Amino acid sequence: MLDEALNEFKLLVELAPEDSTGHSNLGFTYALLSFYDKAEAAYRKALELDPENKVAKEGLKGLKRIAAQVE
Repeated sequence: MLDEALNEFKLLVELAPEDSTGHSNLGFTYALLSFYDKAEAAYRKALELDPENKVAKEGLKGLKRIAAQVE
């Protein structure tokens, strides 16, 4: 089901590139699939569009925690 969600969120940001929520949901889905670089890019785009996007802020924090565990 995650692959379907990924495709849907990719389509959403393609059709509505200014939708911060779509980008943060795309980032969350990428993170669940362990595509951390893509997740980070999507979260950063969400924050560029809406600096108060809580999902994107928390998502970036989570990615930093993952990166710290890997090091």
